[in-house]
Amino acid sequence: MSHLLLPVAAPAEGAAVSRVGGRPVAPAGTAWPNCRSCKKPMLFLAQIRLADTGLAGLPDRLLLVFMCQNDPGMCEDWSADSGDNCALLVPPTGLTMPPPPAGVTLLKTVDGVRFQPFPAGQDYPVTLDSVARGLGQAGDKPFWIQADETPACACGARMRFVIQLEDNGGGGINFGDAGAGYAFVCGKCPDKAKFLWQCC
Repeated sequence: MSHLLLPVAAPAEGAAVSRVGGRPVAPAGTAWPNCRSCKKPMLFLAQIRLADTGLAGLPDRLLLVFMCQNDPGMCEDWSADSGDNCALLVPPTGLTMPPPPAGVTLLKTVDGVRFQPFPAGQDYPVTLDSVARGLGQAGDKPFWIQADETPACACGARMRFVIQLEDNGGGGINFGDAGAGYAFVCGKCPDKAKFLWQCC
């Protein structure tokens, strides 16, 4: 079953719960990711607890999503394999809050996330248009703006879609012109995830 991501009050800092914006939590020693192209720290976008999504067969992990916004348009932050964005899967226990490095590393605002099931027979665009502000979706299939770009894991397996984030959703995320970001996990490798985005 697919779920709409709706904004709620920002959760407490340090909580291992779903959020868009704010500061991520991660196991001690987790390094803040840097962009492969410009070498600068990436912008933290979202933390999603996979167990909250309602999708069957996912491990209880936190999905942390970052992308480079140090010089928008110069780094290939839209590509799943460029190294200019990053999706991490971490366990939801034994967590700390890595201090954000200097630079463009945090969104302007923070939203908690509530997962609301789609009405029976209704698709994602219709559901998104029915609410004042939707942050995205958790579902079995993405709503692609362009062609299907489902990535492959390093193991060769086609990855599983889990989260779509909207450009006009939370925190002032910039996915270009009415764009959306897409996060995927590998069904065979429990610690592998990828992220990409598209726009009109």
